[in-house]
Amino acid sequence: MEGWDAFDILFPFVFDEPRYLDGNIFNGEVKLSTTTEPPFTGTRWFQQEEDEARSFRCLGTGEVVDPARMLDGWVDKGTVQLRPDEDIFTGRMWTVEAE
Repeated sequence: MEGWDAFDILFPFVFDEPRYLDGNIFNGEVKLSTTTEPPFTGTRWFQQEEDEARSFRCLGTGEVVDPARMLDGWVDKGTVQLRPDEDIFTGRMWTVEAE
């Protein structure tokens, strides 16, 4: 995919605690997992830069007709989910800051 970079999202927690962002392309759920090994195929992501923000696309695998792949944040609810690629939604753009 032109303009996209693949990566794992790693959170700085204790080694055996959930720390990889894991998207479920079947139901749109996003959670933290302890490993990137199967069955956690949603722990690989593409990022695409647009101006000073980024969008994130889940690379989870599986047989599904209309997979939910784009990371969508719901500010009013304080939650995230995956949405189908062609959906129009306002929470798909993210900024990334280093500590």
